[in-house]
Amino acid sequence: MINQETGEAEIDGRKIKTPGRINFRFLVFLGQNAKKDISTDEIQEFAQKVNSLSTSGGIVARIRRLIEEDPKNPQILKTVGFKKIGAGNIANYRLDCDVEFIGEKLEEAAKEEEKLKGPPAVFESRLEALHAFVENPEVLIDEIIQILGPSREGQLLTRPRALFSLKKAASFIAERIKNGISTEAERKVWEKIKIGIGRDNDKEAFATFIAGLDA
Repeated sequence: MINQETGEAEIDGRKIKTPGRINFRFLVFLGQNAKKDISTDEIQEFAQKVNSLSTSGGIVARIRRLIEEDPKNPQILKTVGFKKIGAGNIANYRLDCDVEFIGEKLEEAAKEEEKLKGPPAVFESRLEALHAFVENPEVLIDEIIQILGPSREGQLLTRPRALFSLKKAASFIAERIKNGISTEAERKVWEKIKIGIGRDNDKEAFATFIAGLDA
């Protein structure tokens, strides 16, 4: 059951918490396509539609953490095959359960959200990665790669791409703060970024980039 009026969901009698409007909209999208195969490209397309910076792999991983009892052994949001594209594999997924929708759609809230000027909110996996990167001097980019999750091709990011992803997320946060539309989580991460970043090469490069941002 997905209640589009209250933003609540329930699966097999378990109440599902979906923090953030973007996560809920992803869940609604999957529910609307329940028991159908959904390609990586379709998920990425929807992510762009709702102004999410997340990769399709990151979206699937996050929704699994929300709805599965054991996210490492998914029984509801299943991987149902791979298609080889170049050097990588593109996955297909299926929400393998019946879904009932109740309540009015959150159209007015969605319209209000679209009125906000500025870049979209930074997806939580990138916030988590940014926070880990600047909070703990011992955390290296290799660990951040695991937090960011796979790219849309289903492969883990390279070190340069992971660092680029962090820089992009940080610049979005700076812009949103400047426009007065940042979330509390974004502001908390930004405060951590300003305090200090560490000394290894990756963090020095990140610090130099941050110094050039205006927020």
